Parts: sequence; structure tokens; C-alpha cells
Amino acid sequence: MKPKLYIETSIVSYLTARPSRDVVINANQQLAQEWWESRQNFELFVSQLVVDEASKGDAAFAQKRLDLIKDLPLIDFNADAKNLAKEILRQNVLPAKAALDVFHNCGNGCSRIRFLANFELQAYCQRLYFSAHRKNLFAIRLSSPDCLHAARDFAKGE
Repeated sequence: MKPKLYIETSIVSYLTARPSRDVVINANQQLAQEWWESRQNFELFVSQLVVDEASKGDAAFAQKRLDLIKDLPLIDFNADAKNLAKEILRQNVLPAKAALDVFHNCGNGCSRIRFLANFELQAYCQRLYFSAHRKNLFAIRLSSPDCLHAARDFAKGE
């Protein structure tokens, strides 16, 4: 059985953006592309949040992002996920601007998806993970594409 992996919007954006002149961003774009070519090692998911975020911005690039994820199943943001997100937001673990990130993570945890692929959320995700884990709410592993090969190996051992 393949490990389940939630694709956050930053991955989709890096895959479809023009090559950047910024060295770090360009390296992330290349890592995302290399990982995407091996995505068959995971069962991939997105959420309506990802679809909504991917549809914003330049129309041509938005369409590229949407085309990339159109066949991926959507996770359900059920009442448990929404309640969990609200509880964590009330704890002030993260700044208010990170509210969408909290919903990304809580939807994953309540859907029993073990891995989140992202580039942008690492600092927020770590604090969110530790806060939620202390309450035994969910245990999601956070990974950028350069770490996902190890995540696949880790999941095989669970």
C-alpha cells in the first residue's frame, strides 16, 4: 500500500511557475520537478483549499496548476477537521495569517493522511505538529520534496 500524501499549493506552484532567477527558488523548482517525476510512489491528495488557491493569480498559470491536480482526489474537510483547526487557532500556536495552513494540516490529520508535501509551511507546520501531537490529535509528517523519498521509506516501516 502506498503512503498517502497531501500536496500543498506551494508544490503545484513551483511545478508550474516560470524558472526563477533566484537561486533558492530555482532549486526548489528543480526539486519539485524531480520529485513529481517519482510521485507514483505515493497516493496523492489535494483539498478544495488547494484548488481555490491554485485558481488564483494569472489565468494561464492558474490553469496550468489546476490541470496538474485535476485528477487528484479531494480530502473531505469534515466537522472534526474544522473543529480541530478552530481549537488550534484558539490556542494562538500560530499567527492569524497562518489560519489556512492550520486548515491544510487539520484536514490531513483527520483524513488519516500521513504526509504533507510543501515548501512554504515548514516553520508553521512544525509548531502546529507539536501542538497537535501533544494533544494526540493527529500525527502527520511534514516534508519538502527533497525529503519525500525518506518519507516513503519511513511509511513502509510503520
